[in-house]
Amino acid sequence: MTKRVLSSVFCFMLCLCMMPVTMLADRGREPLYVLNLDKPLKTAVDYTDRFFKGRYLQVKATVSAGSNVGLTVYMDKNEQADGDDRVVYDESFDNVQGQFISPEIFLEYKGSATIPYRVELSVNGTTVQSTYVYRMLLTIKNKTVCTRGIRFRDIKPRLTDEWMMFTPIDLNSINPDRGAAELELIASNMYHVGQLIIRRNQDQFCLSMVDIDTYNDEHWIEEEESEFKYAPDTSDHKVEFGDQYICFYPNLDAVKNVSRDSMPKRFYLNKWYSISEDLGGRGEQLLYLNGVISYDPNGLRRIDDSFQSSYVQELVDLMNSFE
Repeated sequence: MTKRVLSSVFCFMLCLCMMPVTMLADRGREPLYVLNLDKPLKTAVDYTDRFFKGRYLQVKATVSAGSNVGLTVYMDKNEQADGDDRVVYDESFDNVQGQFISPEIFLEYKGSATIPYRVELSVNGTTVQSTYVYRMLLTIKNKTVCTRGIRFRDIKPRLTDEWMMFTPIDLNSINPDRGAAELELIASNMYHVGQLIIRRNQDQFCLSMVDIDTYNDEHWIEEEESEFKYAPDTSDHKVEFGDQYICFYPNLDAVKNVSRDSMPKRFYLNKWYSISEDLGGRGEQLLYLNGVISYDPNGLRRIDDSFQSSYVQELVDLMNSFE
């Protein structure tokens, strides 16, 4: 390689390293939200348009030719300028010629809710715009779903350090004359995404799943209102169930591993089984579901049961009563 080529490569790498980090962010196929500060906020639709699903923000504004522009973006959870605000971007741009277009700004925050960001634009040292945008959550793909219950790591930590849960259930307590019981389905250790329904007909039982939107529609359950006045409708959570792995354990000592491949016998959805033949006549079981799910988390109810919570402790007592 010639000295001229080496020199060119070195200069290119040096320029690359000197570029702002936000310009180097690899957005890939993630959406980019463009905030046009020239567009006034007049209607409810204009305010709703300030909500976006993504992590990348770009700001545009018209300024006088030759202006010095400053752009600051704050994470402002309570929508009040105070000491709790966190600066996530702060840059100055000299001699802007008419149209200001910021780099793509990566909003790095691992949260589970809509987050307000305050965008402030200054021209020649004077703040001319201060407005809010709202980063919503991206659709979550191919994550784990379990029934709401006891985390294995809380009661038998040597099994796993992951969050997977199991639920003690007494099938004998379900009305044998076409009775049913329901368990909440929890995705990603927090989101209520649907229900597991256990139907019984004498010695037979059958498992089925329903997503939260279908369940709410069937039971006329209204979603909780958003804390943000102009938040967009989030009634369609686009829940897609993938492969579901389900098994039953007679007690906790029988659980040797929580991986899907280690299940002693896989039970399938929408298939009838026999308590006497498939569960050895024992209706008191630990139900373990480890499935795959994709969904839009915006607007979903979040559940975070600690091991000390009354809900979990009642399940522990139920499990102990099986012995």
